[in-house]
Amino acid sequence: VHESCAQQRAAAAAAAATNRVSRGTCPVCGEGVFTDQPRVKEGNLYVHESCAQQRAAAAAAAATNRVSRGTCPVCGEGVFTDQPRVKEGNFYVHESCAQRAATERA
Repeated sequence: VHESCAQQRAAAAAAAATNRVSRGTCPVCGEGVFTDQPRVKEGNLYVHESCAQQRAAAAAAAATNRVSRGTCPVCGEGVFTDQPRVKEGNFYVHESCAQRAATERA
C-alpha cells in the first residue's frame, strides 16, 4: 500500500469515526450497527455483515444436519428432526398431521 493511500484511508476512517451514525441494533448480536461498519439491510433492520454471514452459515449447517425420522403415516411424507413432530407408537408424525387427525377423529 502506498503511503499516501494509507494516509488517505486513515483520514477517512478518522472522519467516519467522528461522523458515526447509528442504524439501530443488530437483531443477531444485540449491539449497535453504525454507518462506519460493514452492514446489510434485512427488511427494515440493519445487521452487521459478519452476523448475517454467521447466521446464514448456521442455517446451512442446520439444513445439512437434517435427520429423517421415517415417513408420516398420515400424509406419507418424510418426517425430519428440523420439523415439529410427535411420536405415536413406533412412528413419528408431523405435529400438524397429528392435530388434523385428532380433529377428524373428534
